[in-house]
Amino acid sequence: THASLRLQLGGEEFFPAFIQAVQEARRQVDIQLYIFDNDDYAVGLAQLLRQRSMEGVRVRILMDESASLAAATAVPDSPMPADFSPPDDMVNYLRRGSEIGVRCMPMSGLAASHTKIITVDSERAWLGGMNFGREYRYDWHDLMIEVRGPRRRGGRAFERSPERLPS
Repeated sequence: THASLRLQLGGEEFFPAFIQAVQEARRQVDIQLYIFDNDDYAVGLAQLLRQRSMEGVRVRILMDESASLAAATAVPDSPMPADFSPPDDMVNYLRRGSEIGVRCMPMSGLAASHTKIITVDSERAWLGGMNFGREYRYDWHDLMIEVRGPRRRGGRAFERSPERLPS
């Protein structure tokens, strides 16, 4: 079986495809990213992931601790709804009332992980520059590459990590 590649420029192309894949996931969603922000758009993604984890889909998230905390204090360029109140701690928000396995990669020295890899059911994957947050959906134009087809190798970041996430 051959894989196919599709370039997705900006949040308007990437996020609808990602959301659809999460909604259709049968077994697992693994996400490794630099920033999982706490703005209204990121919270909406978190709610979807929490829901899917409670429906029996294994959801695991690796994110950079320092970058996500810094992003939580930044004000996005596009305005959020006036009545939105962000969670203080996105890690606890993701875990609360869900079965999501979340682990922050601590910053050791001056090293940080800027990696963004998403896999859904080992059949769809995305690689590129997109983090989760309002500015990535509406303001920035990062590139993601969607790969479709069965995974043969790679994607083992969760298993290789020193602190394994719950299965």
